[in-house]
Formats: sequence, C-alpha cells, structure tokens
Amino acid sequence: MRGSARKRIKTKRRARSTEIRKSKNIRTRRNVRSLNQLRGFKELGRGVAGIVHRPPFPCANKKREYFEKYASDEYVSKLTDILEAEKELRISDIIREKIPNYADYYCLPEFICKSGLTSLRRGNNGNDSNSGNERGSYSNRNNNNGNRSRNSWSWNNNGSNSNNSNNDFEDRSTLLITKFCGLSLDSILDGKTNIELDSSYILYLINEFRYVITAVQQLHDNGIMHRDLHIGNIALTVPTKESNLKSGDFYKLLLLDFGLAIYYPDLSDPIRLPFILDDKRYDLLFLINEVLVPFSRRIVYNRSLAKSDDKRIRYVHTLLLEFIYDADERAREPKASMIADKKRDIEMFISVIKGFVDICDYVSETFE
Repeated sequence: MRGSARKRIKTKRRARSTEIRKSKNIRTRRNVRSLNQLRGFKELGRGVAGIVHRPPFPCANKKREYFEKYASDEYVSKLTDILEAEKELRISDIIREKIPNYADYYCLPEFICKSGLTSLRRGNNGNDSNSGNERGSYSNRNNNNGNRSRNSWSWNNNGSNSNNSNNDFEDRSTLLITKFCGLSLDSILDGKTNIELDSSYILYLINEFRYVITAVQQLHDNGIMHRDLHIGNIALTVPTKESNLKSGDFYKLLLLDFGLAIYYPDLSDPIRLPFILDDKRYDLLFLINEVLVPFSRRIVYNRSLAKSDDKRIRYVHTLLLEFIYDADERAREPKASMIADKKRDIEMFISVIKGFVDICDYVSETFE
C-alpha cells in the first residue's frame, strides 16, 4: 500500500508540473477545440486573415432582431481581429467608391461586429496588418523541400520573415459579415460539387475568366493591390442552397477576400513608386502562377477537351498547353530591385496574361 501511494503521488506531481509548464498554451488549445466542435456552423475555410463560417456567428453587440436577417445561409462570417476587419472593410468601401460596377467583379463585406466567441491564433501581435499609410514588403519563405508555394509567401511591415516559433498569440474576436457569394472555384475544379465539368461548362469558365482579369486590372488602375490572389479566392455565384445547384446552370466568377489588400491613393508618388511597382508585379505573378496556370492545368487534364470530336475544342486544349509552357518559362520569381527592372517584369507578366486573354477571345468568338 505504501508503495502504491507513493507512486500515485509521483504521478500527480508529474502531471501538475506538466500542466504548469504548458499553462500558456492550455487556454489556446481549449478555445481552438471549442471552435472546431461548434454545431450548426460549417467552416468554409481558414487562412492568415481569419476563419470563415456559414451561417455567420451571432454578433454579441447587435440586437437579436437586427441580426436575425443575417443568420442564414445567405451570409458568411469571418472570425478575425479588429484591425484586420476594419482594414478590409475600409478597402471594400474604397472599391465601392472607385469602381461603379463593383458588384459584377467583387464579393465585398457589409459590416463588422463583436463576436461572442473568441479564438486565439499564433501571430505577431497584429504587426501584419497594413493600411494605406504603411509600407509592407513581400518576404520569400521556402518550405522544407525548397519548393515555392502559395503558402510560402507572407506579408509583414518590416519585410522580415514572419515564420518564427516565438510568435505570441493574437486574439480574434471580431466578425466580418459578408453575403455568401458562391462556392470556391478550387472546390468546383476538384469535383467536390454537383457541377459536372463537361466541355461546354469548361469553355464557359474559360470565357468567364476574362472578367477575373478585368477585376484585377480595375483594382490596379485605382491603386488597390489585392496581394492574396489564388484560385481559392475566386467564387462561382451558385445558389444559396446547394440542392438547387444544377450542372447546366451558368454563373459568374467573383473575386473575394481583401484581408491583405492595400490602397495607394497616388500611383504617381515618386516616394512610393518602388513599392507600388513591387506590389503590382507580385499581384500579376500570383495571378499567373496561382490562378491561371492551376486552372489551365486542371482543364488540360480533363478528358472532355482532349478526347472531344470537335477540332475547335481540341484546339483550345492545345492553346492551354502552350499557355502553360509560356507561363512556366516567363512568369518566374522576380529578383531585380531597380525600378526599370520592375517595370520590365510587369510588362512581361502582362504579355503572359494577354496570351490567356487571347484564348478567352477565341472561345468567345468560336462558341457563341
């Protein structure tokens, strides 16, 4: 009995020391678990800027009758921190002011509110949030095998690498309420929806991509850099209820998620010109490597184009292959830092994008 009692005491002491040693992480892990186990709220995605749920979480600082009209599948909420939410809402207001037909190109948030739920995430105490009066810089972060991916790019004010193990925990307690704009194009191309990607629908998507390119061009013309362009941030405006989603119905593509966007009021400012050019060329590079090329690769692997009896459809397949080869050869990570070199890179990236626009024009003219 004496030995068993001594053993139980040692076990309790060991458990207590472990609890004390990990006391800083206990609250965080508990919050994250409770967030993942919530019933009735489907998580659509998570990233640097926040966690998106549908239907939206209820607002703690809004009256119940006020929020009832938003508590449906027609809206989504992004759980984030107050600085990032205010910045994204401010960028959205600028887009509404600068671009009259913004609803045809973008999915923008409507308001922010205080959440009754708090999530904690690893961060750098909000240092990664930028406004139009602050300067940021891209930092290249390679993964373990040395290959560059979309997640290997980060944004921070001082240009330093934000991937360090000593980051503090950042509090997320603000909701950014947005109307549900549709399903991610990434999930549609992966076959996770009811849409069947036959040759007619693929041709329609290719033609619709001209509006995505126009959306990015309008942002740049008005001094707004998206800085988070990838195929997951493009939505197809499907019905709110997925049961009403039919394979033969056609919808438009919208650009979303402006959590990392930045606004330059004066594009001719000589002081900010190097940073404007740097942001623009990386936006164009990501538009090619993270949107157009992944989309083209998945379409090329689709047998409905390559095995089609229509010579025109097989020719579209050939054009996409040529675009992929051209993008792989020319749309590479820029290393030059001089203004003239940045302008040259932008012109080269625009010419690569123009090659994809020519494919869209051919599809539009041939398959009307």
